[in-house]
Amino acid sequence: MLYLLFAALIVVADQYLKYWTVQNVTAGARYELIPGILHLTYVKNTGAAFSMMEGARWILVGVTAVCVIAILIFLLKSKIFPLGKLSVAAVMGGAIGNGIDRVMHGYVVDMLEAEFVRYAICNLADCFIVAGAILFFICYIVYSVRRDKEKKIKTEVRKERMQELTRLIGGNDREESETKILEEFDLERRLSEGKKNDQDRKG
Repeated sequence: MLYLLFAALIVVADQYLKYWTVQNVTAGARYELIPGILHLTYVKNTGAAFSMMEGARWILVGVTAVCVIAILIFLLKSKIFPLGKLSVAAVMGGAIGNGIDRVMHGYVVDMLEAEFVRYAICNLADCFIVAGAILFFICYIVYSVRRDKEKKIKTEVRKERMQELTRLIGGNDREESETKILEEFDLERRLSEGKKNDQDRKG
């Protein structure tokens, strides 16, 4: 699956950057990466993203495992559009990257520090977690608005069809009228489900 491949690439890139940092950057030293914007500073973080919950190693490992499983289920079951799934895959890749560090070493290697704002030092995995979470939030809002709009349109169309069918068939045979209306709705439902299944396979 494309989303799992994307998450795997994030894990590989994150682990490579951490390995390179450990091998080439002295702990505590500062190296300019982008002058005036970003520099490297090698530190060991025993907490979560941006140094939160320091010392809670196995709690964080457990939370990471639960999150990864939940994201896998979401990727398989959710009908949200591809960009939303891609953002969740970014979060999963970042979580796995940091989870590997916690299991293997008991701490996470951080190295990225912005010069234009003084905040905690982070790593590539943290960046994907934060960016993915923000993007997913935006995607979910757009998806919810679109879904509600489609439901409203379908409801209005069904009402109009029911009125039109009732008018065309006439009120003399109510049972026949109701049967034809139900057949119309059932056909619409099956066509809609078939279209969604095709979209899921493509996604």
